[in-house]
Amino acid sequence: MKQIHVEASTYCNARCPLCPRSLYGYKVEGVYPEIHLNLDKFKECLAQFPEREYVYFNGHLGDPMMNPDIVELATITECRTSVTTNGSIGSRETWEALAKNNIIGRFSIDGLEDTNHIYRQDVQWNKIMDRAKWFIDAGGYATWKWIPFLHNKHQEEEVKKLANEMGFTTIIIRNNRDPDLDKMSSRADTSDKPWYTIKQQHTSTVGKTDYTSKEIFVEFSNQLERKNFKEPYNIDCIWHDDRKIYISYDGTVWPCCYIAFDSLRSPRFIELQKLKFAQYGENFNNLYHYSIDKIMIKEPFYSDMLNSIADDKKHGFNKLDSYFTCIKTCSKRGYELKPNHLQAHKIYNG
Repeated sequence: MKQIHVEASTYCNARCPLCPRSLYGYKVEGVYPEIHLNLDKFKECLAQFPEREYVYFNGHLGDPMMNPDIVELATITECRTSVTTNGSIGSRETWEALAKNNIIGRFSIDGLEDTNHIYRQDVQWNKIMDRAKWFIDAGGYATWKWIPFLHNKHQEEEVKKLANEMGFTTIIIRNNRDPDLDKMSSRADTSDKPWYTIKQQHTSTVGKTDYTSKEIFVEFSNQLERKNFKEPYNIDCIWHDDRKIYISYDGTVWPCCYIAFDSLRSPRFIELQKLKFAQYGENFNNLYHYSIDKIMIKEPFYSDMLNSIADDKKHGFNKLDSYFTCIKTCSKRGYELKPNHLQAHKIYNG
């Protein structure tokens, strides 16, 4: 594998609406573990990827800067490395060490002081500015990465101006991949927390933990119909083509972060994971139990993943059906990726 995406920690100080540990701004308690990626174990993992060219620490459940060993984790990769964070965590010493070791800092800042907190809930603006300055002043290569919503997209030019003044080298604008968030942020209460308005429709989801395979299949079939996915799905798997892999906080390896993300997002997806992956055996994709070579050729996991991204597949739980995640995230005809991931970034170099 050439590129490795790493989950360094499940801890986080924020409540972003799309995070699986914070469903639309409400913390989900007691479902997800609180774990930091172990430094020694990560060294073992890295040894299995001798051809690595890029390692990037970017969390789905947590912020990598929460890991007390983040400097050590990032500096043992022996290749190009970046850390993506909400920017409000970490000591000055830590940020200066990352800069001096040529670690790229990717700051996820969605707007300006009056708008960033609307999506990056509980993140304090002044702390972001302090840490960005520490990093840049120490010679760090800093990227400002933000998601434009209806409540902040008018600030694009102001963001560029501030980023350039502060010394950010690159600005990346990442498309919002959930149109429902724009619908919510268009309401009158955007000055506070627009995401709160849909709490009720998620209450039953969080509270229920037992789902039959039939219930899940019916629900996902309804989603495919409601979101107007069309067959064939024409899945364009950028992870497979670019030789990427995702390593989670517990050493498990997944074909991509999206499949790992959906397996964590809610009780429904946890049950789906059990249905889909139980056939592969316990710890089938854990680097602490199997080498990466054995994981990547493990049957029927390997064949199932290749089948999932092939053309003319239907969604379901049969062996040759496409994974729902592959359709939802990387289908050229997908609803949630507008435009698709190949066109998802606008990049400005300062």
